[in-house]
Amino acid sequence: MPATEKNFKIQPADVIGPSRAVLSALLSKANFPTGADGRLAVSVLVAAYISDENGHRPVRIDEEPLPRERVFPWA
Repeated sequence: MPATEKNFKIQPADVIGPSRAVLSALLSKANFPTGADGRLAVSVLVAAYISDENGHRPVRIDEEPLPRERVFPWA
């Protein structure tokens, strides 16, 4: 079967607004992302890679040990 190719125009993401909001929250010492929030985001990325490598098997980040020493292409 021949491949179908489609092109889409995607608006660039706004990086200024969210960055400004985080900086403002840090300066006011309220409602800012914590280290735990960052660690959770990285754990989700690692779990997604592990899931893909294992045939899209679900990965529970709260129950399964994730590789800590592995270097991923996005890291």
